[in-house]
Amino acid sequence: MEADEGTGVTLEVSAEIDGAWSIIKTEEKCELIPTSPSNPKAKVAMSPDTAWKLSSKSWKPDQISALVKISGNQKLDAKILEITRFLD
Repeated sequence: MEADEGTGVTLEVSAEIDGAWSIIKTEEKCELIPTSPSNPKAKVAMSPDTAWKLSSKSWKPDQISALVKISGNQKLDAKILEITRFLD
């Protein structure tokens, strides 16, 4: 999926670990950063359990729609959920 330079999408994991990871589009590539930009174009929030099951491939993105809070650009949010190794 194409995105403008500077576009950021964020995955927030709440509860015990309270973490946020983002992918920022730069001129040459996409970079993973261990924080959230001030105004991400898309944000997905989920529990640690859901994040673990998604990243370990125990669950597929279409199985967790009721367990995540999605805001912003829906196409970018869907891409976050497809990145099953996001937290590795």
